[in-house]
Amino acid sequence: MASQAPRVIVIGAGIIGCSTAYYLAHEGATVTLVDRDADPSPTSRAALGVLAHAYGGNDALSCFYRDAHALHESLAARLRSETGIDVGWQALGSLDLAFDDDDACRLRQLITFNRDRGAEAHWLDPTLLRACEPELSPAAIGAVLFPQDARVDPVRLAAALGAAASALGTKRRISSVVTSLTRAGAGVDCTVTDSTGERVERYDAAVITTGPWVGELAPGVRLRPVRGQSGRFIGVRTRHVVRWGRRQAVNDGMQMLIGATVEEVGFDLSTTAAAASELMAWGERVFIRPPSLVEMRAGLRPKPRCGRPVIAAVEGSGPLFVATGHYKSGVLMGPLTGKVVARWIIDGSPGRDMSPFTVER
Repeated sequence: MASQAPRVIVIGAGIIGCSTAYYLAHEGATVTLVDRDADPSPTSRAALGVLAHAYGGNDALSCFYRDAHALHESLAARLRSETGIDVGWQALGSLDLAFDDDDACRLRQLITFNRDRGAEAHWLDPTLLRACEPELSPAAIGAVLFPQDARVDPVRLAAALGAAASALGTKRRISSVVTSLTRAGAGVDCTVTDSTGERVERYDAAVITTGPWVGELAPGVRLRPVRGQSGRFIGVRTRHVVRWGRRQAVNDGMQMLIGATVEEVGFDLSTTAAAASELMAWGERVFIRPPSLVEMRAGLRPKPRCGRPVIAAVEGSGPLFVATGHYKSGVLMGPLTGKVVARWIIDGSPGRDMSPFTVER
């Protein structure tokens, strides 16, 4: 990168974009953060913000996941000190429920798998489960407790990262659209359109964090949008994250979030009665009384090939970077992604093995 503090444009002001701007600004970079909309993205608003326990081996992907999980607690404290914003980080722990012997057998195997990899996991019999969560259905015959699981509010996390980046000098431009990126010597020419018209601006580096729309600026990166609908409910409360049957629930203030669906419907952000019925039926199965639906929300999760995010310098080197494709793990992995990309730009190296996240796969 440039010998002086680089000038960097970050395209997309979700959690990943705001994280990248935040860590770049901390390193003294001159940062411009661009987004079409001032409001939180629908994906952040629909996300539950669950930070699942770290597991896996010692490969680069597993290590990245674990390090991303571990970063959130200290980052939450740091952001609160810098901005006064509480991002809602809580070490809630989570419960994976068993309703029959097949569930129980599978979960006991999961205990062994996680313990072998350094994660805590404990079996709760029906008596211990009722003590932990008195509002769960009596039909549940046990559960696995993962005490390392946590939760953060995705909207507040993005707001705090953006506010901290702005306080460090990041220029945030809303209602701006980058329509093209062209390499220009050691830098990048960006065609930007806003209310004042269209112009070309030069930066030392550009970072694209635009989820399933990434192909508009990086044609070699192919992600597909997967709609996830979640619901906000009242009438029941839990102390932990509760999971069963590929759905999960977590408290958010006075409401409970239940989600999320997985739907291949392109870029359609509609909420549907079918999804609402599905989530309500899940709640009726899991809780001692049925929760009442308040609101449905939908977001688009960017799904890459091979299940790994794309965090890479395009064509193997700067100055153009892509950081997206985290699918269901954008909240969890977003801050570390931004930190790694910032180091990559500042030092010329990410400081860790990023081979699982290349564009070519």
